[in-house]
Amino acid sequence: MVERSYLGEYQPSLEDLKRHLRITSDDLDGTLEMYLRAAIESAEHHIGRTIALSEYTYSGWFTRSFEMKPPFRRVVRVEVDGVQLTEDEYRIDRRTILLSPEVMGESLLVTYEAGMASVPFDMMAAILLSASKLFNNPVDSVESLPSVAKNLLRPYRSYGMSDGVEF
Repeated sequence: MVERSYLGEYQPSLEDLKRHLRITSDDLDGTLEMYLRAAIESAEHHIGRTIALSEYTYSGWFTRSFEMKPPFRRVVRVEVDGVQLTEDEYRIDRRTILLSPEVMGESLLVTYEAGMASVPFDMMAAILLSASKLFNNPVDSVESLPSVAKNLLRPYRSYGMSDGVEF
């Protein structure tokens, strides 16, 4: 199982979305925050990369290799059967953690950070457009992203050949 937690503020921010929608009140912040996160995650699914700086924790069965979401930033912790591994007991190949042959166990815990250091303006515009569509008409479309958002995100789309390079 993989759990995600956001690290600090993400781009675009709630304030950016409120300006985009011309909302000055704080009454709708909870709903707008939900739509903004949904729009960010929808854009992430579309391009195949993590946008918002996030910490991921995988907890599950032991495996010798574990692939992290791009753009991978750093490994926080690697544990096998509750014992933290040293950097000599694993290596990182692009965005895959490879455990040394001597490491054995039944369970694996990996915590790592992924996401973009800064979000390009066209990507932020796509996210704001998607979030505002959810806010203005949340049940009207079966489309995952508005067409203009897809067009803005097209240059960032990954087709399974990621080299782990950060934006």
